[in-house]
Amino acid sequence: GGFMPPGRFDVTEKYDGSTWSNSPATMATAIRQFGGTGATQTAALAFGGESSGSGELATTQEYNSSINAITAAAWASAATANTARGTLGGTGPSTSALVFGGAGPGRSTATEEYNGSSWSTGGALPTATTGMGPARNASQTAALAAGGYDGAKTGASYTYDGTSWTGIPSLGTARQLYMVGG
Repeated sequence: GGFMPPGRFDVTEKYDGSTWSNSPATMATAIRQFGGTGATQTAALAFGGESSGSGELATTQEYNSSINAITAAAWASAATANTARGTLGGTGPSTSALVFGGAGPGRSTATEEYNGSSWSTGGALPTATTGMGPARNASQTAALAAGGYDGAKTGASYTYDGTSWTGIPSLGTARQLYMVGG
């Protein structure tokens, strides 16, 4: 088992290098345990997760921000992923995102690639895993994922080349639900 935080959230916060501030943009659906990615403060994706009264979701919400717009920032619905799941890993910019693993129901080996308008199936993870730490700002052709939960906390690590996942040396300490730099 693990700790399930109470509540679901639709709040967006931005970090400017020294402080956090609330954005006026709120998500259309309050969710928790979702995957997210984005290479800048002006474009991001939130996918999967769990909302009140539902199981895992396959929905995608896309964030866009511009100082030249009447509404400076907003979340909008985007294409629905192929597999509904939560506690999944995600990386890449909003026009070349990669999501993998997750739960719903059970652990998943699914990998999906997002091109900014639709999702397609990618190479499966070698082991069904939730809560993996994805490397931020990677891409669909160069990603890193490590750790997670595959029946127990794991230190397993993999790289993705756009087609398949390859095992690399494991983390020194098994862990789950964290982030990987790089």
